[in-house]
Amino acid sequence: MNSQNFKINFNVDKLPGLYLHVPFCIHKCFYCDFFSLTQVQDLDYFVQNLVQEIIIFKKEHNTKYAIDTIYFGGGTPSLLNPKNLEIIMRTLDDNFILNPSSEITLEANPGTLESLYLQDYKKLGINRISLGVQTFNDNQLKFLQRIHTSEQSIEAINKIRETGIDNLSIDLIYGLPNQTLENWKTDLSIATQIGAEHISAYNLIYEDGTPLKKALQKGKIKLIDEELEEKLYFELINQLSENQYVQYEISNFAKKGFESKHNSKYWEHIPYFGFGPSSHSFFKNIRSWNTKKINNYYSSIENHKLPVENKEILTKSDLFIERIMLQLRAKGLNNNEILKEFDIDILKVIKEKFPEINEYFIINENLISINAKGKYLINEIILKILN
Repeated sequence: MNSQNFKINFNVDKLPGLYLHVPFCIHKCFYCDFFSLTQVQDLDYFVQNLVQEIIIFKKEHNTKYAIDTIYFGGGTPSLLNPKNLEIIMRTLDDNFILNPSSEITLEANPGTLESLYLQDYKKLGINRISLGVQTFNDNQLKFLQRIHTSEQSIEAINKIRETGIDNLSIDLIYGLPNQTLENWKTDLSIATQIGAEHISAYNLIYEDGTPLKKALQKGKIKLIDEELEEKLYFELINQLSENQYVQYEISNFAKKGFESKHNSKYWEHIPYFGFGPSSHSFFKNIRSWNTKKINNYYSSIENHKLPVENKEILTKSDLFIERIMLQLRAKGLNNNEILKEFDIDILKVIKEKFPEINEYFIINENLISINAKGKYLINEIILKILN
């Protein structure tokens, strides 16, 4: 790639988003590799430090950025009480310019969602809940070591609806050992019947270092059959499509107008700023991330320093690779944009150099996207192009 005239479209004309990581969980599920702490420490003290980090960020940047998404992730952000959340929201309001139509998401565990909190959450601006259901099958919930039951999931959903929050996302997992096609059909049927506006459906991944991976290595559990796994994936696409959900990213489906505005920023290279232990930020061509160690996090804040552990300056090649990886998984690649920014005619490259995978692409003028069969093989397709 020509390194001259390095002008990358970072979508800086679009407003950044904010991600706030609340790292505490009552219990850590044995498949999870996200940073979380099972010893729930003093939440008031954590919130004091989190808001100080936001204040330090504003002072260092000397700019009051306008934003249009806030995402509370974790961990289990629904452990925050309304007072905690009010302090955080007030601090964000003082240090950022919040777009009136902003999407404000709170991740919640069905086992920790208090109905009394929900009313206050809504008053404080929370207008989207992402609920970690995972499955409506109690046996599979036990396998995943979740702290809730399927009945509690339904109760939590009813509480959310009674509160008047009309943007509900639920997480589901498929590809579990001993999972059957009928189990999965039931999960999808319940998810669509309750009318969730958004569904994130993830294939179970055996991440290194997790108890799940160790159990697999010791032969205590077995991988699901590949043929069944493929059937589960296409059942997901077919059933959600029949119920008017649009697959706008490999693992994400939404009713029209309910796509996650915040998560879309990650896939579209729109800037975002992260606060809290282990959170990441991306601005222009710099990606940075905070320390995972909670004591180091607190120590940095006490010394009036941002708790950034490291950062990297992304090269033009790095950004090209990310653009291919992220956008092929989502809405697709705009060939004109790729040509203008990276001096590569990616449409020509795909057609001429990879005829063996052309059947997986949908070409609509300048937009290059992946069909359903290709989405199942997306990792192999991306690797082939990048290699």
